[in-house]
Amino acid sequence: METFETKTVASRPGGITLPSAFSCTSLEQGTSTVVVAVGDVDLAASPRLWRALSDALSVSASVIVDCTLITFCDSAGLQALMRAHHAARDTGAFFALASTPDCLNRVMRLAGFSGMLRTFATVAAARDGQDDRSDDSQADQPAQDEHQPIDVRRRTAPGSTAHHVGLRG
Repeated sequence: METFETKTVASRPGGITLPSAFSCTSLEQGTSTVVVAVGDVDLAASPRLWRALSDALSVSASVIVDCTLITFCDSAGLQALMRAHHAARDTGAFFALASTPDCLNRVMRLAGFSGMLRTFATVAAARDGQDDRSDDSQADQPAQDEHQPIDVRRRTAPGSTAHHVGLRG
């Protein structure tokens, strides 16, 4: 078991307890290494996440990221996950995310990466190989319904000076 920069937990008004920063811990569970990520996976935290994932992939043929306690993820965090996905694919290792929260699902969808990473409802489901969120045969291809090109052309309504930038869909 290895822990990377574990931080204390801060109590918020209303009795809600949230991590004050990012931490991740690697645990051996059967034949898999489970990396438990906690807190905000942002630009500051993404190198630590990548290091934990890279270390896990160097010693295990099966790495599962428990995302249950991720409270925020930006593009840098997503990049660390995609980097690990590619490293696993290149070595033939199994790499999956478990219990992905809405904040992570949203950034994957916005970046056009939905369906590229194997995702499972639980760590146990990932260990058992029971994929109940995405089809393994399409694990390296974006979901067609969710991958929409971004339209960056300015659209102006007739008689209006307002400009809009949005998604085609």
